[in-house]
Amino acid sequence: MLLFAFAGVLAAATPSPPTPTPSPTAEPLSVSVRIANNDDVPVRIHAASLSNSRNFRYAQCVSFRNLSTKVATDVDLSFVVTNRRGETEAEFSRLDKGTFTPPVSIDDHCWYGALWPARVVRRMTSEVVRVTRVAFADGSSWQPGGRFMRAYSNSGQPLAQPVAAGAASAGLPPARSTSPLAGESGYGAIFYEPGTFASGSAIDRPTAAMARDDARNACNQQTNGRNDCKLAIEFSGSRCGAIGVLSGDLEYGVGDNERDARAMVAGKIPGARIITADCNAAR
Repeated sequence: MLLFAFAGVLAAATPSPPTPTPSPTAEPLSVSVRIANNDDVPVRIHAASLSNSRNFRYAQCVSFRNLSTKVATDVDLSFVVTNRRGETEAEFSRLDKGTFTPPVSIDDHCWYGALWPARVVRRMTSEVVRVTRVAFADGSSWQPGGRFMRAYSNSGQPLAQPVAAGAASAGLPPARSTSPLAGESGYGAIFYEPGTFASGSAIDRPTAAMARDDARNACNQQTNGRNDCKLAIEFSGSRCGAIGVLSGDLEYGVGDNERDARAMVAGKIPGARIITADCNAAR
């Protein structure tokens, strides 16, 4: 009897194994991705995604194809993630280096980073992805508003012969400025402020950099000191640009005249409110 009683005491004194604590899970990303300024670029993005990865990290992936006549070595990419009100929650860039031979499709190049705080992830709704620069093996480079020789269709099919493409494509009449810059090639740019969609533009500037600087300054003057305006679109030659917004989504349009630029915006987002439309002057 004593032996059984002692065994009972031991059984009562033995602690139960601890209940395992469930592993915390990351806040799921639910972001709609849009590719901007994707029509007149030598390296065209045909797919992009922003999703959760392991261990509280995100995966930013892009798939693209070089449509030009030259091998590309560097592709600069910009990523801007906004909330439902159009306010920026995250902004980052990536340089993708390699040997990008046309028209080979480069699928699912991905980058990984620490996931944002849960409160930020919950606010994220939209992402805009764009190519901001392309460097080629011959030492030349392309930036938005520049010209390049296109040798392939968007799907990688060879054209009958290479054609000039880009916002300054051959065949467009040269630009003229009504300002003291007359006689120079015209560059234009439109910037916008994500929170309020204030905007500013500059046209007929002698360089793309000057157009960007002047448009940014014009936009920032309307932001009550926030100075957070971002590039929406660039154009050159005798071209027009327009930007419009609907439900926090911003889209751009480029055309030979203002009507065409506005129509391109409306075609991408039916019912969009045009924020700004402006044109370089035709000679």
